[in-house]
Amino acid sequence: MRTILRDPETFTIRERRRLQRYLLELRDGPDDSVENLISLLTEGPVPQELRRPLREVVLAELPALQRAVHPAPGWEPR
Repeated sequence: MRTILRDPETFTIRERRRLQRYLLELRDGPDDSVENLISLLTEGPVPQELRRPLREVVLAELPALQRAVHPAPGWEPR
């Protein structure tokens, strides 16, 4: 089984709002919010052995995820 990661730049407006909400919730505590982020960023079930490494990747990529929701002024998609 493999896990497919989705590109946040392809998210719908509703998905971007959910992403923003989960990112804001991380300020209070990462546990549930990281799991919510993982479910939003993946397609299909995530095998148990991939949960920990995926969690570390998501936490490391928080700045990029934040930029996907609120890009810098003047930013344009490629």
